[in-house]
Amino acid sequence: MQLCTTTPKGALWFCLLTSISAFTLAACDGGGGGASASPQSAGGSSPQRGVDRPPTISGAPLAAIVYGRTYTFVPTAADPERKQLTFNIVNKPDWARFDPLSGMMEGTPQASDVRAYDDIKISASDGLYMVSLSSFSVDVIPTAPGSITVNWLPPTERADGTPLTNLAGYNLRWGTALGHYPNLASIPNAGVATYVIDELAPGTYYLVATAYDNYGVESEYSNVAIATIS
Repeated sequence: MQLCTTTPKGALWFCLLTSISAFTLAACDGGGGGASASPQSAGGSSPQRGVDRPPTISGAPLAAIVYGRTYTFVPTAADPERKQLTFNIVNKPDWARFDPLSGMMEGTPQASDVRAYDDIKISASDGLYMVSLSSFSVDVIPTAPGSITVNWLPPTERADGTPLTNLAGYNLRWGTALGHYPNLASIPNAGVATYVIDELAPGTYYLVATAYDNYGVESEYSNVAIATIS
């Protein structure tokens, strides 16, 4: 898998060649994915069946996370009439925060949070109908044997074609939801061309990378690499 990135001003050019490897783990049953819909009260009016259709919601939350790593889940939701949706959560883990505008649940559990968090339920409402994901669980665990190995080719020139003579290192970011990369590994060594992200529970992970020079000029994110640990 090849990942390339440039900056708008042509400061750095960066291309990654990534290979993904992972141990096989026993998957935890986290539920999720399914959805149910029901009408709700909206100013005393009754549901207008055939006129106003309920929104949809879907998603597969990660079933486990190693403490110290950031967990992110964002459901996919839409309304056929393009109404603004609001989200609600039941049984939110105390280490997580929740955004009622996007439905995102995100947080970084600590060692004291190691245990199972059950019956979490996220719903979306258009003001008339409410739809809900199937309830799911998140296990905060002390360790996991899953890993992702990333390899790359160090960049040798800038986007404008001039030589890159002061490459300083790389930043590798990843997360459990596309577009959200809260976990960071900083690699302050231009001679390094591989990195192993370990302590990963089963699930799908999204990774991006950047390169930076001695002045701190950093490239934009690379394209996204996707790795699944099963």
